Amino acid sequence: MLNQLLNKLTANVLHRRMRAYLDYPEARTALILIDVQPAFLADQSLLLPKLAKVIAFARSRNMAIIYSPFGGARPAHSLAPGIAELFTRLESSTETPLPEELAPHDGDIVLPARSTLSAFIGKSFIASLRDAGIEHVILAGSFADLSIDSTARDATERDFHTTILSDCCGATSQDAHDATIGVTLPRMVHAVTSSKDWFQHAAKQTGGKQTSPIKQENEQK
Repeated sequence: MLNQLLNKLTANVLHRRMRAYLDYPEARTALILIDVQPAFLADQSLLLPKLAKVIAFARSRNMAIIYSPFGGARPAHSLAPGIAELFTRLESSTETPLPEELAPHDGDIVLPARSTLSAFIGKSFIASLRDAGIEHVILAGSFADLSIDSTARDATERDFHTTILSDCCGATSQDAHDATIGVTLPRMVHAVTSSKDWFQHAAKQTGGKQTSPIKQENEQK
C-alpha cells in the first residue's frame, strides 16, 4: 500500500515537472529546420504544408527560426553512405527557390551550408544558442533517418531539451521514417510528438525577450 502511494506521488511529481518543461516558452525555444531545400523536398510534397504550418506557428510566437541547409563542395575523401546520398540528391537536382511559405524571413537565421549530417557542427552556433537563452530545440526537416537523427543526438548530448515533430520529418523511405520516428529517436530525445500536440503545449506559456541574438556564423569542428 505504501509503495503504491509513493509510486503515485512520484508519478504526479514527474508529470508536473514534465508538463512544465513541455510548455516551450517562446524566448527559450528554437525551431531548427534541417535540409529544408527544394532538392530534398521534390519527392516529399505532402511534407510541405506541414512544414509551412509549423514555421507559421513558430513565427507567430516569436520563436527563433533557424535554417540549416546541406551543401557545399563534395569532399574528395570517401563519404559515409548517408552524406554521399545527400550530395547525390543535391547534385542531381535543378536549383529552384523554396516556396514562399517555407522561405526564410528577415530575422530568421540561415546557417552556412554544411557537409555533415548534424546541424550542431560549430562551437559558435552552440554558444550562441546558449547565450540567447535557448533551452528547447524543435527539429523538423527532410530526412528523419539522416540529418535529423544525427542532429537530435548531438542536441541531446549538449543538454538541449530536444523535440522531434514526427509529422514534419521526411525520410529516405517510409520504412526508414517509421523505424527512426517509432523506435530510434524516442530513446534518444526528450519528446517525439505531432505538430498538433506541440502547438497545444507551446501555446500554454510565453517567455520574455531573448537575451542576445543567435549568431549566424557556424565554424567547423
